[in-house]
Amino acid sequence: MFVKPVRDKAFTGTVINRPQDLIGCGSCYENYEVLCTEVLDIRREWRGFMIYDELIDLRPYKGDYHYQYDPEVIDRVVAAFCTIPNRPMGCSIDFAVISQGWKEADD
Repeated sequence: MFVKPVRDKAFTGTVINRPQDLIGCGSCYENYEVLCTEVLDIRREWRGFMIYDELIDLRPYKGDYHYQYDPEVIDRVVAAFCTIPNRPMGCSIDFAVISQGWKEADD
């Protein structure tokens, strides 16, 4: 399972397969809220930067340069983001090509 803290920078998101994998994931004195997802086989990632409902930049984050994003998928995500009530004026959106197709995740 992939585990990531809700609070930014509380600890780095990591894959947890056994209790020992939790070492270094915060402090035993704090009760962190976390997001949990299945582990994905990410081939390449990009980080997009939104300001006032406009995607102003999309940069490679990490992964194999042989994989490219589908601009139509990016456009659909941006359009869907613009329909969210009370959305932030600025944020980042991460995109990834995974072995099973596209997966989108907000940060």
